[in-house]
Amino acid sequence: MLIWLATSNLSAYINYLDKANVSLQASEERYRTLAEISPDIVILPNLTGSIAMVNQACIETLGYKTASELLGMKTWGLVDPSRQQISNR
Repeated sequence: MLIWLATSNLSAYINYLDKANVSLQASEERYRTLAEISPDIVILPNLTGSIAMVNQACIETLGYKTASELLGMKTWGLVDPSRQQISNR
């Protein structure tokens, strides 16, 4: 009886996690689509401050040809050095 109860709860939890994962993937896809089609510059840095994602508007506005030219670059690399001290405040 105890094994059935534990298995039953585990199965329900796995189903819950599967549904949550599907919802998360759908949400991520909606966000990615919105970011990609936005006419505004979208830059997504990772936790170390390196650029992890940019949209087409960013690439074109900043004069790059492809996203790969920006990916991995530190976000501070996009700020004019004379303005970096102002941005640190």
